[in-house]
Amino acid sequence: MVALIRPSHKTRALHIQLSGTILVTLAIGLGLLIVIAGAQMSDMSYTAFAHEQQNLALIVASTLGQPAERPANGMLQIDQQQALAQVTQHNAFLSIFNRDGSRLAATLNAPLPPANAPELSGALRGQMVNQTRNGHLYIAVPIVHDSSLVIGAVWLDASLETVEASLRERWLILFGAAFSTLAIAALTAWYLAGRIVRPLSALSAAAQQMADGQLDTRVAETSSVTELAALGSVFNHMAAQIENTVARQREFVANASHELRAPLSAIRLRAEMLAGGALDAEEAGRYAGEIDLEATQLGQLVSELLQLARAEDETFRPPAELIAPAEVIADCLRAARPGTTRKHQQLQVSIAPNLPDVRIAPGDLRSMVGNLLDNATKYTPEGGCITVNAYRDAQCKQWFIEVRDTGIGIPPEDLTRVTERFFRVDRAHTRQIPGTGLGLALVLALARRYGGRLDIQSSGILGEGTFARLQLSAA
Repeated sequence: MVALIRPSHKTRALHIQLSGTILVTLAIGLGLLIVIAGAQMSDMSYTAFAHEQQNLALIVASTLGQPAERPANGMLQIDQQQALAQVTQHNAFLSIFNRDGSRLAATLNAPLPPANAPELSGALRGQMVNQTRNGHLYIAVPIVHDSSLVIGAVWLDASLETVEASLRERWLILFGAAFSTLAIAALTAWYLAGRIVRPLSALSAAAQQMADGQLDTRVAETSSVTELAALGSVFNHMAAQIENTVARQREFVANASHELRAPLSAIRLRAEMLAGGALDAEEAGRYAGEIDLEATQLGQLVSELLQLARAEDETFRPPAELIAPAEVIADCLRAARPGTTRKHQQLQVSIAPNLPDVRIAPGDLRSMVGNLLDNATKYTPEGGCITVNAYRDAQCKQWFIEVRDTGIGIPPEDLTRVTERFFRVDRAHTRQIPGTGLGLALVLALARRYGGRLDIQSSGILGEGTFARLQLSAA
């Protein structure tokens, strides 16, 4: 039964750290944005106010293009009164000065400029000057007659209070929007952190349980974050592979123990009979022969187990010397001849003359070809036919060894398992055929060792036999 590990809610510390990190990052970014935007807003507000007041002073100065002289009765001219009336509507104080610096007229309660006011001195020299002091904006514009003669100056005093009050309101709105954004960001960060942390917590708990030996542990696959869901799926696949590998290892140990126990028990029983001395010479000879046969099979099993262990060694390095594979294949065919002759089997061989020299240990190639020939011989009835072909592809990148027989075949449902260790086809007429069930597993392991592959095909119909193709690299 698979034990599912679901996301745990006991992840508050990591949850807080992750959401806090997200929130702090957003707060820093938003703070910098507010500072930059606020600075630009303030600068634009002051600049717009200064332009407005400057335009106002220019309008007044343009209406006073005639020489401004003090009338005898002390009253301003009509156009001057109209000009000053324009200023009154803008909450600014305005004074008109003669070219000698004396004030000719002013709006109600307009203060006098300080002595040697830089803006007024500049205006009387024909320059337009802006100055900001003590929360006031001072603007002085020259009154020019005939586009060349400075006949006086317009001096404007405007308080910055209205601008600053407007800026304070805008800053409050800006900070309020920022606070609201941070509040929403905090909730979003908390939610997203939870979606990230809980699956990771489940993965951590599942990994810990697997480390403690609970190999059937799996994580519940959720639809939270796509990458984390994929990670959970990959973890479950990995856990299943580990569980299957351990199960195969246990099955291998059990099968190996069984295969070793059977001949050892037979040897021990016959040895006890011989030691008892109650057997006649004929029986003693037969028991001695059976002991020798069991010992031979036991030695073959141990040898194949050692070969299989070496074939699966990940530290293997191919030999540096090249060999001619045709010679090794010929040796294997000579070794198989007595068996095929004893069963009156026909052995047809076709070895291409252009097989490439390869870097394969002769013993490994002999083991692969020998096991394929041994299987074909054992599972092909008397009078059957075994065909062996060896050739290379047109590009000389791969070469192949094919063994086809007319034997009993392999049921289609067993084709995927015939290369498993100790697996043998469960058919009544195969149970008496000697073998350990390691031959094809060894061939497959050796083929993979050299970057090759083994393909087995069979219809499972008696007489149609089995087709085995060994593919190896010619590089």
